Amino acid sequence: IPAGKPLPVEPEDQNIDEKQTYTCTFSIECSSILNNLSDLVPEKLDVLPKNGVIFPAQTVTFYEGESVFDVLQRICRKNNIHMEASWTPIYNSAYVEGIHNLYEFDCGSGSGWMYRVSELRMQPVPVIPGRYCGVAVYLRSGCGYRWSLRNQS
Repeated sequence: IPAGKPLPVEPEDQNIDEKQTYTCTFSIECSSILNNLSDLVPEKLDVLPKNGVIFPAQTVTFYEGESVFDVLQRICRKNNIHMEASWTPIYNSAYVEGIHNLYEFDCGSGSGWMYRVSELRMQPVPVIPGRYCGVAVYLRSGCGYRWSLRNQS
């Protein structure tokens, strides 16, 4: 764990302070699939947004101690966006299986949900945890968080 970063915590030990609020930019999209429609499971064409945007980039509030996964869950619940994830105890993290009824492998054997963190200057930081969304990945005020369904086949 890099110096100055919080240590991982078990979900039941997570301490969220709703008195300390911050903001970040958050979005959910699947636009890369639009260039790979031949790989998409045909039954999923009806749920694919025409522009690839499920939740457009917006400023959202988060609380001290919340993780990227916490905010994803809240945004999906609040906006009636279907989201399914499973808990992976060995990694102490959640695996996002599907958002907006688009699931891993729906666009090829290597497709799945990932997220990217952008700094204030909007330069990408390679914080894309391959497959898992660690609950210890805390948000930083002013950053951007973009969830994307990627075709990696």
